[in-house]
Amino acid sequence: MNGERLSRRRALSLVSAAGIGVLAGCTGGTDESDEAGNGTEAGDDGGNANGDDEPVAETESAVDTPYEVCMDPMGCHEFDAVPETWVTNDGIYADIGVALDVADGLEGLGEPHRYYTGYYDELPGVSLEKETLPELSPDRSADRELFYELDVDLHVIDPKRMEHTFGLDEDDVEELEENVAPFFASYMRHRNDDWQQDYEYYDLFEGFERMAEVFQRQERFEQFRTFYDEFLENVQSRIPDEGPEVLIVRAIGDEPEEFFPRYIDDEANFVKRWRDLNVQDNLEGSGIPEWGTRLDYETLAELDPEIIVAEGQHDDDITLDEQRFEDVLVSHMESHPLGESITAVREGQIYPGGINYEGPITLLFQTEMAAKQVYPEEFTEDELFDREELAAIITGDA
Repeated sequence: MNGERLSRRRALSLVSAAGIGVLAGCTGGTDESDEAGNGTEAGDDGGNANGDDEPVAETESAVDTPYEVCMDPMGCHEFDAVPETWVTNDGIYADIGVALDVADGLEGLGEPHRYYTGYYDELPGVSLEKETLPELSPDRSADRELFYELDVDLHVIDPKRMEHTFGLDEDDVEELEENVAPFFASYMRHRNDDWQQDYEYYDLFEGFERMAEVFQRQERFEQFRTFYDEFLENVQSRIPDEGPEVLIVRAIGDEPEEFFPRYIDDEANFVKRWRDLNVQDNLEGSGIPEWGTRLDYETLAELDPEIIVAEGQHDDDITLDEQRFEDVLVSHMESHPLGESITAVREGQIYPGGINYEGPITLLFQTEMAAKQVYPEEFTEDELFDREELAAIITGDA
């Protein structure tokens, strides 16, 4: 690092006001154990530097005075300048970065193949070229030297996940914080691992708001939140208090013989849209474990859901290609010897659910898609929200 870079690193260092608490109790399964049925997310109410209710004014560049942002598990930290370059481990925070229009500073991504960018194609002036980003965690491990090489201003990664996800130990994390950049994020997908239980768990918009404070884009966040709230209010005003019964699964392979079950639980951000649509969880009361379980066709026949939604985790997943989904996965389920014994299969109500790593932009698109799947007679419009208006909010042209 040259002298200029070192000076900026000092300016961007985060001064702890509440203790870092890095990596306490980092045990439990990996998020990739979603492949065997395991996974994870977190929060705190935070505030500005003075703890009052007035928001910090939005700026497009460095601020004149330090500002404080609070978030578990890091506590409260003081920024002397707005981070210009950053990395993150998952598509949730990458999507937040796009929503805040700071994606130009994204220098690396944990697993780009899990980050679907296709929805941005519908938003004029909004894009992210993930193909150019280095992969931070190939094969679920990371080399400390890559973090040194990227030399960013901020690691938008939950520090307690570093050992859990990257295979680094506590000393590695402390070294990177001291010599490269702080870690500031909280895992926000779900809360199922032991290491998550000792700190706050955030919903998507709580985490989104804190990132807006970090990047000093509070006004952008408020505009996005208002747009989303109006969209959701419109959708919910048109649906019953109790919707149809839905089984959420992740198919194992394009022509699946088994599926991972996904409960519509009260906290997980990746099933927020299903809670918002008032659907009934077909798994509720079944006694089937949420993680580490596979459902075969005999079990599907016993559950006998009205609707089956198959979600994915990768950008090339069959659930993102509606025609291939119909031609391959649906056709396979319909031709299965037990297919006719499952109501959803028999009545042609098997739908693609998209990606279950949702940031705010992805959430909008996938809530729209889910609403039209579950309530097709009510939502007959091609679009339930204005793409150009959303794009203008994101790009700052609203």
